[in-house]
Amino acid sequence: LAFGHVPFPVADVALAMYLTFMSLTCKPQSLRVYLSGIRDASLDAGFAWLPIGGRHFVWRTYQGLKNKNGALSKPKLPITLELLRAFVQNHLRMVQVVSGFFSVWWAAALVAFFLMLRKDNVTVKKAESFNGDHNVCRGDMQPIGGTWSDPRGTIQRVVVTLRHSKTNQDGSRVHTVVLHPVLSAQGTPDILCPVEALRVIFQPSFSSGRVDAMSPAFVVPRGGGKPAAPLTHAQFVRQLKACIAMVPGELPGTFMDPAEYSGHSFRRGGATLAFSLTSDHCLIKYQGDWVSMAYLGYRQLE
Repeated sequence: LAFGHVPFPVADVALAMYLTFMSLTCKPQSLRVYLSGIRDASLDAGFAWLPIGGRHFVWRTYQGLKNKNGALSKPKLPITLELLRAFVQNHLRMVQVVSGFFSVWWAAALVAFFLMLRKDNVTVKKAESFNGDHNVCRGDMQPIGGTWSDPRGTIQRVVVTLRHSKTNQDGSRVHTVVLHPVLSAQGTPDILCPVEALRVIFQPSFSSGRVDAMSPAFVVPRGGGKPAAPLTHAQFVRQLKACIAMVPGELPGTFMDPAEYSGHSFRRGGATLAFSLTSDHCLIKYQGDWVSMAYLGYRQLE
């Protein structure tokens, strides 16, 4: 009230000012506790509550306060080309035939890696929360030089349209990037080819039920007569950690630690690879849809 703000509904500016004030006397980890109190009070008063993850100004303020006060998180390790090869080779060694779920996860993983995407770009929080205006749809991936039904190796590239992201939460702009094939020494699609991975899961025979341009790009088949559902954050990260746990460690009889990796590891890995291949920072910044100089932090992993 002293600053001219009504208590409820809580305005973003008022909430950001409150967090800043509280950070003077409490640890960054405690700010979440105080936010929970405000959320409960808002709900009890009959007002809707939007989580701070969806309130850009509040979220950036919260993250800035954590960084300023020393609550820096340890970056997860990047995915590498070697790890990607190990993932699919280990999977094939176990099951002989690539499963439907793994095919969808594999396509999403390769797209996230080579386009330096955040996991939010290729997955949804919950299966029922898919939003065609925010999440990637089939129509957002346009093959050039062929169609998804054409034989292997026909498509020359894929134009990907992203209409929502962490740095574009209001959807005020469209981010367009190009996905190129990865070819083997014989000139055929490599096992790491994201274009071929997409072609596989976009085959009419792969999909169950009706699909169109507004259907989710990455749909997980489900048994028991249930309709297919969008790939979720939890499924994406769970499969990654399962793959990491199967990769041998440095010492005999050990395996890599899944805790060292997260969904963001694909973005880190793609950026790390990009820095090793080009000195064109403008290209890297555009490809990864960075709007600040944060992309330079990935050079430490080069």
